[in-house]
Amino acid sequence: MGEGAIMRIEYWDPGRPTIVRSGATGHSESVVDMEEYLLPLDRIRTAALHSSGVAAGLTVRVAAGSAPTVLPGSAIDSSGRVVAVVEGGTVIVDPTVPPDQMRDVPTVVVPAGGVAAVTTGATGACLLTLTWREVIGQGTLTSAPVLLHAPWLRLVPALGFVDDGRQVVLAAVTLDAQGQVTGLDPGPRRVAARLSLQEPTSAAVAVAAMTGEVGQRETALMEADAGGVRLTLLPGTDGARPLLRLTGTGLRLPSPTGAREHELAVDDGGGFRLTDCGANADRLIVDPAGQVGIGATGLQRILHVEGSEIHSGGTAGGMSFADRSVSRFVENPGRGERWVWYAADGYARLWSGYDRLSVGAPGDGGALDVSARMRVRQGGSDTAGIWFHQNNGGDRGFVGMAGDQMLGMYGTGHGWGLQMNVDSGELVFGGQFGNPWGPAILTLWGSRIWDQGGGVLLIQSGGSIVRTYNNLEVYGSLLKAGGGFRIDHPLDPGDRYLAHSFVESPEMLNVYCGTAVTGDDGRAEVALPSYFAALNRDHRFQLTPAGVPTEVAGEITGGTLTIRTGRPRVTVCWQVTGVRQDRWAQEHRIRTEHDKPEHERGRYLHPELHGQPAHLRIASPRPE
Repeated sequence: MGEGAIMRIEYWDPGRPTIVRSGATGHSESVVDMEEYLLPLDRIRTAALHSSGVAAGLTVRVAAGSAPTVLPGSAIDSSGRVVAVVEGGTVIVDPTVPPDQMRDVPTVVVPAGGVAAVTTGATGACLLTLTWREVIGQGTLTSAPVLLHAPWLRLVPALGFVDDGRQVVLAAVTLDAQGQVTGLDPGPRRVAARLSLQEPTSAAVAVAAMTGEVGQRETALMEADAGGVRLTLLPGTDGARPLLRLTGTGLRLPSPTGAREHELAVDDGGGFRLTDCGANADRLIVDPAGQVGIGATGLQRILHVEGSEIHSGGTAGGMSFADRSVSRFVENPGRGERWVWYAADGYARLWSGYDRLSVGAPGDGGALDVSARMRVRQGGSDTAGIWFHQNNGGDRGFVGMAGDQMLGMYGTGHGWGLQMNVDSGELVFGGQFGNPWGPAILTLWGSRIWDQGGGVLLIQSGGSIVRTYNNLEVYGSLLKAGGGFRIDHPLDPGDRYLAHSFVESPEMLNVYCGTAVTGDDGRAEVALPSYFAALNRDHRFQLTPAGVPTEVAGEITGGTLTIRTGRPRVTVCWQVTGVRQDRWAQEHRIRTEHDKPEHERGRYLHPELHGQPAHLRIASPRPE
């Protein structure tokens, strides 16, 4: 024990705490007076005059790589007991000692530079606390056992801590997984209140690479004069000009130079106001209902700021709003119970669990960023949507509802262009569809229609089938690998198809056929179409008698086919072919054999039939 230890004689038998020790230790009445009167009365008086907290000193310091150190000082707990850390006195720093243990409790002596807390086993957010305790020890001036004043200095987890004043908080400390201090701030540390005025508590935040300190200082003076009560707070050690003066007419706050003076007055209704006496204007108003006005002559809201902006700065700058349906504060909401407007990286951000909305500077390409769906409602106008504005042209385009069922795109120079029926999904085009300046592609589930230039329209079906249930007209050549017709089978139309192939020819042939019966003279004339001679050249005919062998001969003169047989009454099947000679046919003769162009050489219309891979296919390459 050091010379500064605080102790008193233990009158009670340590082995039997309800019995006074025997021997010449004084009268039992003295014990009763001390334990039952003097000490309780002192605690009651202290608790009545002071609130719990730090009374003097107990500054907390921390340097990089070291434990928090507490300098000498005193505090008062909620029971009115004085807790003192004095040089040469004793303290308990072992956090594992049972709270009620009095014997064999390890203590340390407080050196001149303060006592260090034990950080072993502590991590994360903690509070450095000081608790009143007494332990049994051996006296230095007497052989009798003594009760040593040994405050308990320890780090406790901040989570779940109940600040009821039984443990006086000295500072908030943050530690890493190795027990190294990474942060220091006052936390819930408070000064024991008493009849005086104090300057604001000053504190510095410490990190691993810095030295920090948490403490407080105060200077106060109370005076009285014939003109009324005057209460004066002196700024530090400079007493030349008071910062606060309470007179018989009100509370005056002079400026340090005396150039201006503000008055804090209480209204008859219970509110108060802070007035600039020089300008005779209210700067701050709080009415009886708790509404606050800043620079306002009248209050319209709970908080009314007139003529200026509201600024919130620092690393935690922002404006927080609670959901009206939530009655409590939510630190980290999951469903939007709390909203915060703040600024970071050049953007104004609306946060509720994550950034829901960001607004940036114009011209950066991301002025408005919404991280979820956005709803645009119909207001006083006929439609709900978004206008698009060009600097040189004003409002140029609109995307939104064209009515209750139609979603569309609107251009000021055209009107409604593309519209979709929201009930049926049908698309309505108010003008051209596609890209008139380059390749355009229309994708329809498993098929595509696209134009890759040169006036060629390509249709590609994922199932290799393109169907039309009406007429198909082609005003040019139709090239195909094969073809024919398919109909419902005449004999079983419900369950079967009947298919035939087209007749192909290297020439553009027209075919005419029929039957004729020769007369008694063995002759028959067949009238061909009136346009036959104009449409066809290089005509040929075939004649086949039916039933009996006979000679058949014929000729075409003008538009008539004359048939002659060696017998009368013979049925003859006839067929006439001709090569088209109309102008379109003359200009578009089919080249029956020709070389493939350079970009198609080495590729195939049907590579699988030639044992080649599919990527060598010529027909209709898929667009990217």
